[in-house]
Amino acid sequence: MGQVPQMVRVVAVREGEEITYDRPDGSGNLA
Repeated sequence: MGQVPQMVRVVAVREGEEITYDRPDGSGNLA
């Protein structure tokens, strides 16, 4: 962890609902 990854806004569509969340370094898991 040397570099500081920029916040990446990921838009996931679950159950027909759009969920927007920011993941720091890919910690969020996309099914």
